Amino acid sequence: MGSRPLRSSLSRLVIACSLTVADGVAEGAFNRWSSIGPASEPTVHSLAVHPRFPNTIYAGAIGAIWRTDDGGKNWTAVETPHECEIRALLIDPTQPSTLYAGCFGIIKSTDAGRTWAYTGLENGMTLPAVWAIAIDASAPGTVYAGTSRGTVVKSVDGGMRWQQTGTLPNAAREVRALAIDPASPNTVYAAATNGGVFKTLNGGVSWTSVNRGLPNEVTSLAIDSGSPATLYAGTIGRGVFKTTDAASSWSEVFGPEDVGGVTFTVAELAMDPHSASTLYAAMGDTDLGIFQTTDAGATWRQLSSGLPFYPMLRAFAIAPNAPSTIYAGLIDQYPGYVDGGVFTITVTSRCPPGAATPSILEFAVPTPNSQPLGIAAGLDCALWFTEDIGNKIGRITLAGDITEFAIPTPGGLPSRITAGPDGALWFTEFGANKIGRITTAGAITEFAIQTPGSYPLGITAGADGNLWFTERAGHKIGRITPAGVITEFLLPPLGGFAATPLGIVGGGDGNVWFSESFTGRIGRITPEGTITQFVVEPACCAELGEITASADGYLWFTERWDNKIGRITSSGSMSYFGLGIPGFGQGSAESIYGIAAGPDGAVWFSYKSSKIGRLTPSGLASEIQLPTAGASPQILAAGPDGNVWFTEYLGNKIGRIAVAPDSRRRAVRPH
Repeated sequence: MGSRPLRSSLSRLVIACSLTVADGVAEGAFNRWSSIGPASEPTVHSLAVHPRFPNTIYAGAIGAIWRTDDGGKNWTAVETPHECEIRALLIDPTQPSTLYAGCFGIIKSTDAGRTWAYTGLENGMTLPAVWAIAIDASAPGTVYAGTSRGTVVKSVDGGMRWQQTGTLPNAAREVRALAIDPASPNTVYAAATNGGVFKTLNGGVSWTSVNRGLPNEVTSLAIDSGSPATLYAGTIGRGVFKTTDAASSWSEVFGPEDVGGVTFTVAELAMDPHSASTLYAAMGDTDLGIFQTTDAGATWRQLSSGLPFYPMLRAFAIAPNAPSTIYAGLIDQYPGYVDGGVFTITVTSRCPPGAATPSILEFAVPTPNSQPLGIAAGLDCALWFTEDIGNKIGRITLAGDITEFAIPTPGGLPSRITAGPDGALWFTEFGANKIGRITTAGAITEFAIQTPGSYPLGITAGADGNLWFTERAGHKIGRITPAGVITEFLLPPLGGFAATPLGIVGGGDGNVWFSESFTGRIGRITPEGTITQFVVEPACCAELGEITASADGYLWFTERWDNKIGRITSSGSMSYFGLGIPGFGQGSAESIYGIAAGPDGAVWFSYKSSKIGRLTPSGLASEIQLPTAGASPQILAAGPDGNVWFTEYLGNKIGRIAVAPDSRRRAVRPH
């Protein structure tokens, strides 16, 4: 290979603004980590997140495996044999109640982590320490494990019996990572701390060294499932390397020169399961924390705000069906400073960015007068929207390219849309009295609601893995499973007036929250269907619009004619923020309607005319005039690019506002 051009120490690190941290590393500031426990566990070596329920997390520690089903509010621990360090933890993707954990040997649970028992690796192999586990998704009984002895062992019956695969060349030491080619499952890669990366084409019968351009000590691997010839390797002291030719050759994409010369060990690599260009690198032995690339390694940004200085990163995981939610496991190496445990962050930009300028962009919908209404971010790095009159579902890329899909039922009047736990988009059909589902490939399925003429409107994903929707004329909240089974819950009336649910959103407390437009209440429904309602002031005349949830746990809603934004806590305490903008009132030409939590910590809302508003957490309101007169913006959504997107109902356009990051920074401890 030819020599690499020299570059400055920050040539590939994205700088969010002119402020830099002490070592010259800038940090993208939309995001902040927070500790979620377990309170008594300072050492977390491994993590796994349920493929359907992002609030169900497993954490491997010393002598115990912890589990939470509510995003870290409550944890339970199950003791493991031999007080061993659980360095590897893996959920069977086809049967999520089955888990494997690397201990001295491998232990297995078939009841979602409630009990654990040794697999057959205990017998005949004298319990090697296991650092890595991989499952063949096409044949889930086939499991590989990398051991502390520099070997890879394999089971084809779910762990009942194991056999050692062929010998790894070059006297490999600990096998720290494994990756299976999903298109060719007999192709497996193994990373070792002595010898680099090894590859088998025959399911482990024989291995070859594949290290051209790669250092000798490799700790982590990540494979692009959509293009499995592309892999990334994390190393000790040399950074992150990449291959696009199935490991025939490697080149460095992120190294010490990119962080001011600081050497680091890459403890974990993880790819966004829905964005092939997005990769995370967890630095295990420095204060650098986590780095993210959304352009396949060309540029990187640091995501470390909120992480403590002293504990060391050991584990990293992405919620498969909510890839903006990521988790880190830390080890507290310096008792008395800051505990380790599990930390989480919501990443507001996980996809390759679109055009940065101008600050406001508008994209015309191809179908004339289709009147786009609802909009939501998909897991596929695109925005999806409903076309009310056009009777279509639209998809717009971050670059502005639009594709439309016709709904089978005529006059469906699609209204709101949301990303589902199954990776598809779910939407309400106001006119057809149905709930629709569209895959990212454009295949549409429709499900009829039992109550005739219920006029479904809002829809959201719940923490329970189901979809929840409002029935405006049915006076109900509906729940639909990913399989299409619908249950309805009748809302109590208010003073003889039937409830009129409109907006709906999943709250951070695990419940679903909704707004009642004409009955002036905010409601809460538990996953089991228990309903609580809170009256908005003034009770006589508050007409509510949409509702959204912010990362700080608040629920925000619009009061359409009262020139106010309301905020409610999970316990029902309300606050109100007057916008101080003239021209409001019942029957006036101005009102506020849609609302969404932005990636900048503010809430964004739409005006009836042609403006988008913004309200900071401190109550400072501002407004942005749209280029198109009479656009009538409706629903807003935070995009996967870190910007705010919205529909223009009368303008027949999709809009995007570029959101500037704030100026929060984290100082890096001098080395």
